[in-house]
Amino acid sequence: MNRIVGSLVLILVSVQLFGQNIDVSPYTFYGYGDLRMNNGAASYGMGGLGTSYLSTYGTESNFMNPAANRNLRMTNFIFEGTSQFVRSENATDGIDQSTTYLSRVSLGFPVSDKATAGIGFQPYSTVGYEINNINENTNPRSASRFDGDGGLNAFQLLGSYNLTPTLSIGVRADYIFGDINRKELFTVEGAQLITDYNNQNDIDGFKFTGGLSYWKKLKDNKFLSIGGTYGIGSNLSSDQEYTVRTYKVDPANFIEYNIDTLQYSQNREDVKLPANASFGISYGKELKWSVGAQVDWENTSDFSLINQPQELNNRLKAAIGGYYIPQFNSFRSYFARATYRAGAYYEQTPIVINGKELTDYGITFGIGLPVGKVTDPSELNIGVALGQRGTTSDNLIKESYANLKVSFTLNDAWFKRRKYD
Repeated sequence: MNRIVGSLVLILVSVQLFGQNIDVSPYTFYGYGDLRMNNGAASYGMGGLGTSYLSTYGTESNFMNPAANRNLRMTNFIFEGTSQFVRSENATDGIDQSTTYLSRVSLGFPVSDKATAGIGFQPYSTVGYEINNINENTNPRSASRFDGDGGLNAFQLLGSYNLTPTLSIGVRADYIFGDINRKELFTVEGAQLITDYNNQNDIDGFKFTGGLSYWKKLKDNKFLSIGGTYGIGSNLSSDQEYTVRTYKVDPANFIEYNIDTLQYSQNREDVKLPANASFGISYGKELKWSVGAQVDWENTSDFSLINQPQELNNRLKAAIGGYYIPQFNSFRSYFARATYRAGAYYEQTPIVINGKELTDYGITFGIGLPVGKVTDPSELNIGVALGQRGTTSDNLIKESYANLKVSFTLNDAWFKRRKYD
């Protein structure tokens, strides 16, 4: 019990770490930024499959589909970190950037033979960019700089219940909170004045997601798993400050002076967070292999944020993936007990620039390494994605990236008090 309480305290403390600026993409200028919600390193290594995925050994909570926890048989604590390495380039130049951050902390546990529950934190979306633009077509020339940072986080509670031996339902409540800050600086050649447009939004509210999971055992230990989720569109509250200033900058020390506030307003408005849905299907052999496919949809064209008029398409993503375990109960070979994963994905992002729809695609692979003795279900999961977003044509930016997720799952044996020390 003391270790479970300690895990809850660690989860609550970890929320402070999610305020870090963890994005390095100019494409986070659009909407609420990059969507970060995921189901952890294991799913990540399979192209992101999670809607129909049930933990192989029943030792890891599924937060993507709250209903897909029917076989959870042990209390589990998951701690995950993510590193991103991005090469951004246009037609003439490029830059390399990287970032590392805490991406998930969660605790899941069985409540009874038919019910499970869980609590967790993870980023919902991230914003981080600096875009410089010089307009040569004006006389005199003009220059703009766009800065953005922040993002949204999710405190999550989930519950699931097995209605029948094959059908489960679940619900996840996300408390979404965070801030999105965007700034535009504008000046013209030869002018001393800089105009500063600053838009700060402090956002919070709830979003609810329901899930269904159908799992059927077939002949020869084969199985069929089907899952679906639907997240209700939500109106979050936003305390917004909007400021327009002009000022001069001392070139010797970059200190602002002659500051004049042209406009200042405070508003409490609704932010419309879009509805989303997912459908997945998997087929495999228990404790041996599985293959699956998944489609995700999000009504991002419905997103709205005050003083940020943008035209967005709906997000659509398709993924395939699976895993293979050579021999789950091998006493002779450690790597025969490991889980090997691979997958691929293709996403039509919500972003449209100059009439061109932005795509994101890549391949994934991963491994699940047993930790401790053969009878210890704890696991170290590693997931890697190699992909590309955007293009260098049409004056756009191409991002080539390598993302790494590493998670450590502690299970029931860790939470039980030993009789002897």
